[in-house]
Amino acid sequence: MDKQGAWDLIHFRRLWEKFDFTQGKNLQTIFGDVPLENKNYPVAFGNKDYLLVYFPQGGERTIYLPSMNTPKRSLKWMNPRNGKITFYQYTTTDTIPISSPTKGKGNDWVLIIK
Repeated sequence: MDKQGAWDLIHFRRLWEKFDFTQGKNLQTIFGDVPLENKNYPVAFGNKDYLLVYFPQGGERTIYLPSMNTPKRSLKWMNPRNGKITFYQYTTTDTIPISSPTKGKGNDWVLIIK
């Protein structure tokens, strides 16, 4: 645990424990037909109850939400470097323009939608 970022894994574990990952699946289709760049390739995972989107370098993107169990969804940002979760917005629309709090190398973020 003496490598850079090793202690940050506790924040991922705490996030992992809040959701039933056995019922989720890869949801890369939420990014539409836009080509994704290699160095900031976001990853989406979830189900009808939640959606987690990891942005390795933050940034902006339009997300096309799949059908979810609730029409009013809460969007929150989690800083995986310190575990802090910040409310972003509520939405009832299926197309959402997203902009992370910071962007660039060393500014990864997790968007939590439920």
